[in-house]
Amino acid sequence: MNNNRKHYRELQSSDEIHGYFAKCASVVSALKSLCKLSDAEQVWGCTTSAELDVVSHYVDLLGNMMRLLLLKYAYTSYLSDDMQQKLAIDVSNGGMPYGVEVRRLENDFADLCNKDVPWHDYRGKIVDYILVNKSIPRHLQNEMAQQTYRHAVKQGRFMKTFEAPTVSAIGTPDSNGVKYAFIHWALYDTSRCMPVIYIMVAEDSSRSGLVKDDVLKETLSATCESYSQSALKLLTVATGIDEKLAFLHPKQLMRISLGSFSSSDFPEKENSISPLLQGFSENPSEDWVFEWKVEILRSLGSETNKDGMFSGGKRTEVFDVNRAEHGANLSGASEVLRRVVVPHAVYQSLQQGDHPFAETPIYVVGKSGHVALHM
Repeated sequence: MNNNRKHYRELQSSDEIHGYFAKCASVVSALKSLCKLSDAEQVWGCTTSAELDVVSHYVDLLGNMMRLLLLKYAYTSYLSDDMQQKLAIDVSNGGMPYGVEVRRLENDFADLCNKDVPWHDYRGKIVDYILVNKSIPRHLQNEMAQQTYRHAVKQGRFMKTFEAPTVSAIGTPDSNGVKYAFIHWALYDTSRCMPVIYIMVAEDSSRSGLVKDDVLKETLSATCESYSQSALKLLTVATGIDEKLAFLHPKQLMRISLGSFSSSDFPEKENSISPLLQGFSENPSEDWVFEWKVEILRSLGSETNKDGMFSGGKRTEVFDVNRAEHGANLSGASEVLRRVVVPHAVYQSLQQGDHPFAETPIYVVGKSGHVALHM
């Protein structure tokens, strides 16, 4: 294996960039549709509508991120070489934008959030240019796209390298005064170039209540950020939170990894299924397969371990790892679900030969955009 090869590819031509984002738009549209199905909670491994709303929220942020990158790069390929910016996409894992692209969006947001962004009417200039020069003014299109990009990125509504936890109370304290919190956070995992969503239900033993205590929220955010990389077993994440935060006791932790993203355009991708997608490159919006994984870890209860004769002991959660199931044991989880969504034409192609999704529920996007399950 060549360890010196690049793990990313730079898209340079306009056709490559628009084709790539056509796929991305189709994937995001399919994920949004999957959040609206009558059995959507089952699709995503959720048990409540609140959990499903969280998934839908982060899918929207992912879609916004893709739209911003399209605005940023749509017309740069027409500029001179010294002005060009090139979109980098990951080809070692999932075909998603390379991590540096998300960091650049964050840097632009930080730079623009406190600045006024002027608005100019480029449409009139573009029409005038076409009438006079009988050609398309790519430089003006790029300026208009960059202006739209700056206004949009300033809003900050896109998937970032870390989305701080959002906390809400679940009901009211029970008769024993026990409080429960519903917590979710997300990140664009730059090590694997994929969005990862975390949803947690936890017992809150803090005196003031996590929802009302900003200091505890900051402590929670720092801990979640340090334990959120998707390479960590889910058990490691839950145990780390349980050990670091004495006031919080995870009862269920869910992790949804959005990826990988396969296409015949990513032949460099390891374990690629791109050969199965040959023949769809003429219609970029149909040349893809998108996989995601849901890992769920549940608590069996808690126990108190005394450090000494006079110590009150430390309370820790006992988590239910399914050692009998290979995937769950490998993930440090109670349950692992895998799902795939594909365009209808790709699904028909997969049925004509062997493919790696024989044991995986496959959701198929019809020509009308409707999504249905095909086992």
